[in-house]
Amino acid sequence: MILFEESLSTNQQIGLALMTFLFVVFALVSSFLIPHFRAKFPDSKRGVVIFGLVSFAFFAGQMLAVIYI
Repeated sequence: MILFEESLSTNQQIGLALMTFLFVVFALVSSFLIPHFRAKFPDSKRGVVIFGLVSFAFFAGQMLAVIYI
């Protein structure tokens, strides 16, 4: 069994932490803050599409950060 003892550099840790922070902030804002002020969020088909695209972009960014950082 081969064990790798490589760890992430400081820059890699900061990059992952920053991407995770942005993803969590987006999730909290879109689930608590926006619906508080706009009860029908997302209220149109266009709004749902935009929300879906932004959500997917954050998800893809997080996955790419994990893979490539």
